[in-house]
Amino acid sequence: MENSQGAHTVRKICFVIFGLGALLCAESAHAQEKAPEDTVFADFIVAVVNKEPITLNYLLQRSRLQRKFSIAERNRDPNMQRLLGEKLNSLIIEKLIIQEGKRLKVAKNKGDDKEVERQVKDKAEPFNGVTGLKNMLSERGVSYRALEDEIRSNIVIGRVYFNAITKNIFVSPRQLREYYAENPGEFSRAAKTKIRRIRLSLDEEDLTEEGKKWLKNEKINEWDPAACQKLGKYIRLRILNRADVGQLAGKYTMRLSEQEKNGLLEFTSKTEKYAKVSGVKGLAEISNPLREGEVSKIIKKRSGDLDIVYLEMRRPLSKIGFQAAQENIAREIKRIEFDLKIQVWLGTLRQKATIRQFTPRQKSN
Repeated sequence: MENSQGAHTVRKICFVIFGLGALLCAESAHAQEKAPEDTVFADFIVAVVNKEPITLNYLLQRSRLQRKFSIAERNRDPNMQRLLGEKLNSLIIEKLIIQEGKRLKVAKNKGDDKEVERQVKDKAEPFNGVTGLKNMLSERGVSYRALEDEIRSNIVIGRVYFNAITKNIFVSPRQLREYYAENPGEFSRAAKTKIRRIRLSLDEEDLTEEGKKWLKNEKINEWDPAACQKLGKYIRLRILNRADVGQLAGKYTMRLSEQEKNGLLEFTSKTEKYAKVSGVKGLAEISNPLREGEVSKIIKKRSGDLDIVYLEMRRPLSKIGFQAAQENIAREIKRIEFDLKIQVWLGTLRQKATIRQFTPRQKSN
């Protein structure tokens, strides 16, 4: 087994643990509790795939990249053993595919390092950069290298799939036409509406900085329904005078969740009636009478809050012609064919492979 300090020289321990789940609990306990000074840890081989080993530590590292497993491990969830077994099976398949990639000479590509770096940066964004991502991984007991390994493996697997299966799938013109004729519902372009909404609330605490400046300039000392109405008229007049609606919405809308999007709301429907956006009931109906570039009257809500709605874009429900749909049809047929072929292909790899799985043990003197 391996602790957070890395692998150490093996010292035999005083009992035998059977099963991955039990061994995992022991490993987790060592990670969370300080072990005696003379205690050291060793790793175990849990599977061998065509002479290439998968160790317990690597299995744990890759499992902990999944939030679901990480939570189960922290809570000592009984499902932990099942999740661990599923991940081991996944890693066995991964090894088989990468080994096939080596045989096909597609396991390495010059651009892989840059692609790994790009994907790491994408994953790091919610954590304010790579340093934050590394800190999160460390809290889960995962090395940064394990994440890089997973990304690199997925890149290679995609390339192997293409060379072994996808590039050999041919879609005939007849298949394209038959699919188009048999699935008419898939080839309609949804109706789509984009609007900008500016919400003015009666709650003074929601006033934006721009709203406060306007109050000061207008020498209004109290934010009340009359002041709210006056600001609404000012904003609507500016829209009528061709001011940038997105900028106005970003500056004045008092709905925090819409400020970052400059008041933009989108809704689509595959029927002639536009769908309602969750939490903004009635906006679809309000925008329906408007033409693109038009602004609604000031709309008073039951709460006393005010809405100003500007119709930015409307696209009606329409049918996608065969010529325009061919690329998507071919992609879908290939996906269906791929799903059928991949199971057979993976089954063949497993049949040809020598795979051994082991029950890890700890011993002592």
